[in-house]
Amino acid sequence: MSRTWSEILVPVNGTYTVATTASKSKVFYAINVTADTVFSEILNDKGVNVASTYIDDITKAVKAGILITLLNGSKPFTGIKLTSGQVTLVL
Repeated sequence: MSRTWSEILVPVNGTYTVATTASKSKVFYAINVTADTVFSEILNDKGVNVASTYIDDITKAVKAGILITLLNGSKPFTGIKLTSGQVTLVL
């Protein structure tokens, strides 16, 4: 199921904030980076880590204010794990 920009920017299904390094299993459509964040994993619908598809150098922090959205035609993300930082998931 794809989402429109208005559904991403005004999250109709709510949000969920992640601020720990524990793995989180959630179905989500976008990641709002709310503090400088280093990602360990961003999982696709098959449970495969696709962080390097969305982030050029996953060893470096993504700066606060970045919005990571699904590539066109992609199914929702299903999990996330941070090394450091804080993000808000758009459900």
